Order: sequence, then structure tokens, then C-alpha cells
Amino acid sequence: MLDSKVTFHYWGSFILVLTLVSIAAHIVISIVFNIIFRMTTGEKEPAFADELDKRIGLLAFRNSFAMFVSGFLLAMGSLVIDQPLKVMFIVLIAAGFLSDVTGSISRLYYYRRGV
Repeated sequence: MLDSKVTFHYWGSFILVLTLVSIAAHIVISIVFNIIFRMTTGEKEPAFADELDKRIGLLAFRNSFAMFVSGFLLAMGSLVIDQPLKVMFIVLIAAGFLSDVTGSISRLYYYRRGV
């Protein structure tokens, strides 16, 4: 019983720290890319989003959400087949990362392809 309590404490603190680091990284990356974009093109980022931007955002969100749900189901499946708790947490963390990457790649793809 003590072992599972330590395991939950470890993974809980790991996910909290990972979430905070991820949020900080997203903010820093957005600022850096905005600065680079402004320096290279000399224009501001548009303050509005047209219908195409909204549609691309929704399609990218759909793909990202589908990836995360698939990972979540896979993580729950790992518990069903009696894998250790660490497998579930690793699969959840990987699913979160892959869903973020999938959303970004989808957004890029849809902008290039022109929905």
C-alpha cells in the first residue's frame, strides 16, 4: 500500500511540474517566434481571425483531441491488462505531447493545403 502511495505522489508531482514547464515553454516559444516573424517580415500579426483561420483551428483541435482520446483509451487499456501504474502515466504523458504536436502539424498542414 505504501508503494502505491509513493508512486502516485511521484507521478502526480511529475505531471504538475511537466504542465508548468510546458505552459512556460509555450509562452516563451510564442514570444520568440513573434519577434522573429516581426523582424523578418516587418509586419504585425493580424488582430483578427477570418473564417479560414477559425476552420483550420477547429480541424486542428479535432485531430489533437482524437489523438489524446486514443492515448487515454490506450492508457486505460494498460490498466485493464494489469500493467504497472507507471505505464499508464507514461502513456498519458506521451498522448498529451503527441496530441499537442498533432494539433500543430495539422494547423500547418491545413494552412499549406488550403482547406
